[in-house]
Amino acid sequence: MRISDSTIDQVRNANDIVDVVGLHVALKKRGKNYVGRCPFHTEKTPSFTVSAEKQVYHCFGCGKGGNVYTFIMELEKVSFVEAVRSLAERVGIAIEADQRADQEATENEQLYEACRAAGKFFYASLTEAGEGKAALEYLHGRGFTDETIRAFGLGYSPKAWDALAQHLKREKHDLSFFLKAGLLRTRDDGSVYDYFRGRAMFPIFSASGRALAFGARKLYEDDQLGKYINSPETPIYSKSRVLYGLFQAKEAIREGRNAIMVEGYADMVSLYQGGVRNVVASSGTALTAEQVQLVHRYADELTLVYDADAAGSGRGVDRPAGRRPFPGAGIPPAGRRCGPARLARSGGSRPLGGRSHHRPHARRLRGGARAHGCPPGARGRAARTPPARPAGARARGRGRARREPRPAVTDSNGVPRTPRHGAATPRGPSRLRRSACRARSAPT
Repeated sequence: MRISDSTIDQVRNANDIVDVVGLHVALKKRGKNYVGRCPFHTEKTPSFTVSAEKQVYHCFGCGKGGNVYTFIMELEKVSFVEAVRSLAERVGIAIEADQRADQEATENEQLYEACRAAGKFFYASLTEAGEGKAALEYLHGRGFTDETIRAFGLGYSPKAWDALAQHLKREKHDLSFFLKAGLLRTRDDGSVYDYFRGRAMFPIFSASGRALAFGARKLYEDDQLGKYINSPETPIYSKSRVLYGLFQAKEAIREGRNAIMVEGYADMVSLYQGGVRNVVASSGTALTAEQVQLVHRYADELTLVYDADAAGSGRGVDRPAGRRPFPGAGIPPAGRRCGPARLARSGGSRPLGGRSHHRPHARRLRGGARAHGCPPGARGRAARTPPARPAGARARGRGRARREPRPAVTDSNGVPRTPRHGAATPRGPSRLRRSACRARSAPT
């Protein structure tokens, strides 16, 4: 799809680069420009500069720069056409295709379309087909309302081997893109079958709200695959670079500059429905450097709230050696953990994150993620309070044990003498010198 030059200029002029970048980066005005931490690489000192006058950006750390279109293309990994379309929707400009241009979309756009079509089929299978009743009961049993199911696009994949494939054939879709998106598989004889069968479906969206992939939860005991399975890696989806629920939660995260990280899809949805809107899920993986960088675009603090079982306790932070995972990352303290979904359903619990942090179940620790159960202010020490100091032990921060003061030394006339080095006296050296001068000058 080709867009006319006049439309491209109109959309660019209608989108101020400071406003667009400000949706993803916390900017501060410095002179004529705005500065912030670069969203394309991890940095502590802001080196990302946006010029309102020139309508361009540049990072002095990684060297990336450009206009509002290149920013969206680089940030969301989309084509130029998709960047123009996204910014046009933001300001309400209708896009008209150039009839002289090629009408074929790029491969990535076709993969997005394939995921969108599959998501519509899964949602219809949940809400309209009789077979989806089991999945609907499971979702309602988790406490999800119909409004929440609709907001997250939750669905159901039928048990039949080719339910999705047959539906796509009836709709005259090109199955090759559904194969590349991991939604269909090919047998040795060339026939295709569904990858997801008999499962509750959780669509995974990009930060801009486009369907990328799916997570699927087991519903039937005869299902031989794992409890949760995900779409395979594709050109538009990498599990280590995506956070489930970021599209729904990014505004709340940006507003409070803090985020909560849970493990599973259902945990995230439960907390979000319970009023904790600044929550995302790592999809059951260890927290990666790419996910940290993604959260860092919107938040300054991150709290990890993993399940209280052994699997949740074993989750960690997968990061390069020597790199702090996040300034202000926290973990649940040992012995005080409970599942996020249970926490969301518990009555009277204050929301996690920010100043209303629910400390009995999770704690934010500044300066990086520390060992489980580390008490506030202990900085890695195991004990909550220091042990009692035995009598005669050295005082903390002093070089030697405290001595008893010695009596003042005087001469035969009663004049105090200068004490030996190291001897403690009730008087300081300056007072001793003044006392000796007064004693010598006194009349006899």
